[in-house]
Amino acid sequence: MSKVSVFVEEHLVRELTFDVQDEDADARMVKAEKLAREQIKAREVVLNANDFSGTRLLMVQDHQSDFETNWFNF
Repeated sequence: MSKVSVFVEEHLVRELTFDVQDEDADARMVKAEKLAREQIKAREVVLNANDFSGTRLLMVQDHQSDFETNWFNF
């Protein structure tokens, strides 16, 4: 008898919108990312089941052979 693992991944998604002033698009995106990371780190933004995007992925791994499938939608 051999162990086989099945991994399930579900995606949570939430849009965070920031007003960022800078003429350069790259700089605006960097600033917005920094603001989002700060809010997440401070636990001001916490994703929950209401943020479920509907995406579910599955992957199977056989421990004896070390073979694993690619991730696929189900």
